[in-house]
Formats: sequence, structure tokens, C-alpha cells
Amino acid sequence: MTQRSVHHSSPARQPRARAPLPRVAFFTSTMGGGGHLALALSVRRGLERAGFPGHLRCFGPPIPYRGVDVGDYVVAALSEAELRSPTLARNSDLARQLCAWRPDLVLVDKFWFPVRHILPLLRAPAWLLLHWCPPGWMQGPPALREGDAWSRFERVISIEPLGHCPGAEEVPPLVVCNPDECHPPDALKRRLGIDPRAHLTLIVQTGMEGEVERLEAAHRGDPRRVVRALSMHRGDPIFPIAPWLPGADALIGGCGYGFPWEVVWLGLRERTTLHPFPRTIDDQALRARLLPHITPRENGADVLARQIQARVA
Repeated sequence: MTQRSVHHSSPARQPRARAPLPRVAFFTSTMGGGGHLALALSVRRGLERAGFPGHLRCFGPPIPYRGVDVGDYVVAALSEAELRSPTLARNSDLARQLCAWRPDLVLVDKFWFPVRHILPLLRAPAWLLLHWCPPGWMQGPPALREGDAWSRFERVISIEPLGHCPGAEEVPPLVVCNPDECHPPDALKRRLGIDPRAHLTLIVQTGMEGEVERLEAAHRGDPRRVVRALSMHRGDPIFPIAPWLPGADALIGGCGYGFPWEVVWLGLRERTTLHPFPRTIDDQALRARLLPHITPRENGADVLARQIQARVA
């Protein structure tokens, strides 16, 4: 019997499955001014500069300002009833959106209480980004205290050096851009249609309704200066404003988290006048007193980006 040789073809090589790109969720629960959106954009740009291979998606309430874009932003509101009820919170739109994203890391912008019942559903490490807050912040509102924030987060990170939360790690303040990313000094006046030889006093304030108008009224009247005010409450804001700030001869603004650290990091402190506004959860007067004595060595957005890379990339 003649034996036939049989050729066995080797199976086609299957392409190796690629590991999914890391996903980071950034959650903010408030639109009290533009600082929370600038913070989200600072994180995004820091990750871009670091060459982060994954995705950042932001979650929060509807953005009330026209012309403001922080990139991938998902509107996911949380009602007062859902805030108070563990069951309702876990079945909320915010919970569904976050769970569907399947983040590898969750960044929470200061206001941790709204997501306290949602974080366990995500099965991902969570970092709390904390700037100035009143005593008791880490325990939650007195009427609703259900444990504290420390056990809910892998890391609690203070993003400004105010020493208000002993035990928190610290990174320098997060700023949207670095000095070498700013526009040329004449760009702002050209954008605003102002004679490049004119002395421009730029007022930058969103905050609460009416605050930018108060600053305008206080700084008008000098015929040698052109005064312009920018606020996200108005029609077409310049957002983010940080890269344009070197184009102003004088700067005026409130003392929330964003603007003061922008002028410090960009080397504009000497031309800036800060006006602290009263806030129950942000001591702007304290920040104004300490600011002259603090010079960050690095943009905290770059520091945080490296830490995120090391954790999930």
C-alpha cells in the first residue's frame, strides 16, 4: 500500500489582542466659576504633554457658559435626592455614565460627597484633588456624615500648598499652560482690537454674577489705560485665558484657585492685583496673603500627569 504524504498547514497566526488604552475619569460637581473647568483642562493638557496613551473623560453638571470647551465632557447630573440616598445614587445617571466608561482611575475635584456611594461601583482607584477647604470637609456635611473621605480614596492630593489638610500628599498648583505655551505678548491686544501701544488693564473674573462688573466699576476712569473685562458669564469668553495673560500690561482678578496660580506660574505676579471675594468653602483672603511667598518649581499638571502614567499606563 502506497502511503500518501499529508501536508498539514499551520494554523493562521492570530493577531495579538491589544491591551485596552487606559481610561481616566475626571469628576466635578460644581460650576461655581470657571476654575473647575480650567482644572479639568489643566489635567487634560498635562496628560497630552506627557504623551499619555489613554483617554481622559470629564463628568459633571451642564456647563452654563457658551464657548467653553474642555474636550470630552459628559453631562451627568446628580439630584439632591440622589445625593442623599445610597440607592438612588447608585442608580443615577452619573453612576450609569461613570460605570459605562469603565475608568482605570477616577479623579475627583474637591467635592467628594456626591460620589461617595458611586465610587465602590467603579472598582477603580480614586484620587481626591483638594484645594483650600473649611474644617470638617473630609467628614462631609454635618447633617449627612457617613464616615470620612480618607477611606474612600487611594490618595488625597493637595493641589496648592496651603497646609489646610494635614496628611494629604502635595503637588504644585495645576495650571492650564506652561510659559513656553503662551501666545506672543501682542496677541491679546490684536484679538481684542486694541492699539498695541495702548496700556491694557485686563480684568479676569467669572465667579458669581455681578463680581466682574464690580471690578470694572472700581478700575475705570484712567484715560491713559484701556480697561477690558473678561468673564465666562458674558457672550464670547476667551477660554482658557491663561495663555493670553502675558499680553496685558496690568491684570486684575479674584483670588479663586485658578487665576492667582496662573499669574504666579507664568511670571506675571508683579503686574497683578488680586481682589479676594468672600466664599464659604474657599478662603480667598488666605490665598491672597500666602501667594507672595510661594513660587512653585513645576506645573502641578505635569507632576500629576506623570503620576497618572505610572499608575495606569
